[in-house]
Amino acid sequence: MPRKDALMERRHRVFTKKDTTFKELFGVKKDTSRRMLALLTAARQERHRKGRRPKLSPGDQLLLTLQYWREYRTMTHLAFDFGIATRTVSDTIVFVENVLIQDGSFYLPGKKLIEESGVQHSDSCLLYSDS
Repeated sequence: MPRKDALMERRHRVFTKKDTTFKELFGVKKDTSRRMLALLTAARQERHRKGRRPKLSPGDQLLLTLQYWREYRTMTHLAFDFGIATRTVSDTIVFVENVLIQDGSFYLPGKKLIEESGVQHSDSCLLYSDS
């Protein structure tokens, strides 16, 4: 399992990247990721008032999900990198998607819209609406 300081270093390295590099790596702008992170942090506080703390911080949950969307990495590889079970990876991705969709600012387009728009497999399919 990765050490806490190694995880902090990963987050520090990621969020200190230039905006263009960040977008290239994760498929979303840094400002958009900050908005996503704020939503996840609020949802985590609401959801986990009692009981055991989640294994991943909201920042790590977001990074894991963005890597899954952007790179189509297997859940097994993500589980290994983050030091968690594959089931936790799956649960995390579902949780992040649900939080972002429920906010109304983000949505996942349907297959037909993706095919019509010509989005490539390596492109992120999560869309952000400024409305």
